[in-house]
Amino acid sequence: MKNIERIRNMDINELVEFLHEASFDCAERCPDFASGCLRSCTRDAGRDIIREWLETEN
Repeated sequence: MKNIERIRNMDINELVEFLHEASFDCAERCPDFASGCLRSCTRDAGRDIIREWLETEN
């Protein structure tokens, strides 16, 4: 099941907890972060990383 499917199946309390715990820090998830891409991000300011994560299977 993809992460997006898991989220769609959550009730409101599960979603609140999930969003409270979620972290999409570019430093942890982006392979290009170390190259100093903060001002020239090619991943839509982290949105592409979140999209990729949503499509990832658990």
